[in-house]
Amino acid sequence: MRIGWIAGLVALGTVGAIAPAAAEGCGPLQIFASLDATESKTGAVLVSLGIDDTKGYFKLEFGQPVSGITGQVSDLLQKKRTAVDQNITVNIAGQSVKEMVNVKLTFGATSGTDWLGVIPEPVRGDQTISGTIGYDILRHFDVELDLTHNKVNLFSQDHCPGKVVYWTHTATVAAIPFITRKSQAFLVPMQLDGKDIEVQVATDDDHDYLNARIAQLNFGISPAADGPGNSGPKPLPFKTLSVDGLTINNPVVYPYGSVTAEACNGGARYHSEGLRNETHQFVETCFGQPDLFLGRATLRHLRVFLAFGEKMLYATPADAQ
Repeated sequence: MRIGWIAGLVALGTVGAIAPAAAEGCGPLQIFASLDATESKTGAVLVSLGIDDTKGYFKLEFGQPVSGITGQVSDLLQKKRTAVDQNITVNIAGQSVKEMVNVKLTFGATSGTDWLGVIPEPVRGDQTISGTIGYDILRHFDVELDLTHNKVNLFSQDHCPGKVVYWTHTATVAAIPFITRKSQAFLVPMQLDGKDIEVQVATDDDHDYLNARIAQLNFGISPAADGPGNSGPKPLPFKTLSVDGLTINNPVVYPYGSVTAEACNGGARYHSEGLRNETHQFVETCFGQPDLFLGRATLRHLRVFLAFGEKMLYATPADAQ
């Protein structure tokens, strides 16, 4: 089964060319949609999209490999459901997905049809959320995150390489390649107190969250475990979070996960019950969590352009002019 943006993606028009072409042979930056970003009662970043002939609020999930629609919305649209292949496991919004539906999605001046997983229960218990838009769809655009001004802008990927930061000509611009591992969503290399970490953009999180095992192994910090008498995790004592010349001082970073959890970051390993013939063993591939989830508190310090066509992240201070 494939859940993804299909070849039907069509640019219905250009809202505007907002940056001049820097070199002959490549085009200007073209915007498909400027979406107002709102925050749900559960803290998710939502954008309004067209679904068939109606509209709905979808949660942005850059770290979610596949997109989904809630069962309630699927029923309201009277969509015919198709079973997911039994050999494939799909989880969206923390729920096991067994069915999918085909819908038309409209983002401003571009639209297309796609298969979305059917999320059985409301996302985070919030009936106002129609579904989630994950990496499988977002990667077909270039995406600007301007959470300081509550905007998510979608652009065509047909433009001059590197000519995407249109909002400033004087500010420092970080430019860093993505890290990708098979079907895992993209990661970004950053530095926490000068040490390299791999980061996932997480608009769903309020603050930054560091893997507890990484905190211990790389930084010598052992986060206190939740338990009786413990009011919850405490922020970890970090001074700087940096990316290619941009630095955020005193980031609010909480631990997540367990210190004893085994790391699993896309490496293949032999299954313990492989076939008897060693030439034909069953290979299991696992995809772990990132070192750090980059949450909204930090993203509001930055204006970020995710150039999925180039597999590059560009960023400036949020107030850059």
